[in-house]
Amino acid sequence: MFKTFGLFFILCALPSCSNYKNLSSNESVSSKPIPASTTLNSSDSKLSHTKPLDLTYPTLDFSSKSRFQPIPWNNLPGFNETSTSILWSALLDNCEKPHPIWTSSCSQMRPLSLADDQEQRIWILGHLQAFSVEGADGEDTGLLTSYYEPVFKASFTQRDSFNYPIYSPPPSLLSSKKLGQPWFNRKEIETSPTLQKELQNQVIAWLQDPLDVMILHVQGSARLQIENATSQTIEYRVGFAASNDLPYQSMAKWIIEQGLGKDTSWPGIKSALLKYPDKEKEAFWSNPRYIFFALSPLNDTSLGPKGSWGKPLKPKLSVAVDPKSIPLGLPLWLLSEGSARFQQIALSEDTGNAINGSIRVDYFAGTGPLAGEFANKIKQNLKLWVFLPRKSFP
Repeated sequence: MFKTFGLFFILCALPSCSNYKNLSSNESVSSKPIPASTTLNSSDSKLSHTKPLDLTYPTLDFSSKSRFQPIPWNNLPGFNETSTSILWSALLDNCEKPHPIWTSSCSQMRPLSLADDQEQRIWILGHLQAFSVEGADGEDTGLLTSYYEPVFKASFTQRDSFNYPIYSPPPSLLSSKKLGQPWFNRKEIETSPTLQKELQNQVIAWLQDPLDVMILHVQGSARLQIENATSQTIEYRVGFAASNDLPYQSMAKWIIEQGLGKDTSWPGIKSALLKYPDKEKEAFWSNPRYIFFALSPLNDTSLGPKGSWGKPLKPKLSVAVDPKSIPLGLPLWLLSEGSARFQQIALSEDTGNAINGSIRVDYFAGTGPLAGEFANKIKQNLKLWVFLPRKSFP
């Protein structure tokens, strides 16, 4: 089986190998020999390696948690039943900002955009290889969850019921980051007179419910509906700008552990807080991670928030991954059954502090309450595949 490092060594055996220094992590892997073996289906390639290869991979700005096992296309569940137009459209979308490993393949794809379905599918089968994703221990099943972009009524001033602020990054936070130090935790931020005084100048907007603030902190972005002086509602977007660099802890998990409730959805959390108001502050403070935001105009309501890869997220196509397992800018295939059934192509375009693991995906459901209802239901097993160009295979 390939470990990701061995795989990327093979794919780096080109003059353009220097591009692979730009992968999504600050961790490095030191050079050393590793064994790797690959068996390609005979219908896919006449090349096969039946003996382990002694490969030396270069130092990469990438730390792997997974290994990729090549499989025949016929073994990919639902692939043959998925229309070529859906596959091609998603692959072209990925080519708007592909991982460097995909650059030459995207150049080949674009002239084929007007080709018929048969020619496009032949290209996919002949130029790409599907790999199942496994953990380092060989485990092939992980976790799928879902997230969304909430929509909140908000105000630029504190008034009426708008009493819960969201902030842009304060100067002392930025100073801490320069020193590589974590900032204060959520409880300290909300109770320290010194910090609260500093944050007065950083208020972006005011929300109506403290739980809405937590939802925003967890989802990472939102649309704000704000009335102007003429009572016209104008939509803005707030997106992630910085954090206090402390680990995320699940407020829902804390509520369950305290025996306050069993429903981990946002409505379930709200119900528990209403039932036990004396526990509300402690429940919020159980998550020490705190998020700061940037406000921007919403010029195109059809576009989702910008993901970590720098592209606007697309509902039911973009997903967040752990970049130490799956690089950003790659096409994936999801298989999952539970509250909803997934058997589809997806694009790795976002990350999240809670998205951690070799087979771990957070599915972007879209914007608004319906997307939120859908996302709240999704927590189910996942099998995962990744599509890579075959051009560089030995």
